[in-house]
Amino acid sequence: MTAHGYAPYEISSAALPGFESRHNRLYWTGADYLGLGAGAHGFRRRDGGGVRWENIKGPDPYMNAALAGRPEEEFRDRISPRELWEDLVMTGLRMDRGVAVTPEMQARFGTSAARLATLGLLNIDGQNWAATPRGRVVLDYLILELLSES
Repeated sequence: MTAHGYAPYEISSAALPGFESRHNRLYWTGADYLGLGAGAHGFRRRDGGGVRWENIKGPDPYMNAALAGRPEEEFRDRISPRELWEDLVMTGLRMDRGVAVTPEMQARFGTSAARLATLGLLNIDGQNWAATPRGRVVLDYLILELLSES
């Protein structure tokens, strides 16, 4: 793919420059997104953490509830600040640009990050952490080791 101009920008995604998925980047960076339709998922940051939900799955029950002005959900989960930081690390390290590290993330995972950097698995550049090419090969290990400090 690289011979044809496609560059990997996420662990399982490649695109021509300028054509990266903006939609999926919402998930990988912890941005808010609204799920509309039967079975759709949504996320909103709240109180340092967030809320995730899934709409009811059947199209007919979904439409009936929406038309009645009472949208129904299959589930709703509150995400603590700690869970949000963990999610941001996990999804952010999937991207080639890495994750922008908050002071909370630095306090929670900084020691592990420094150790992984000395092993050549993680690049620390200011307030950004990114998996090295070697770290991308063992990304699941890198993430587990980084989050084990929490």
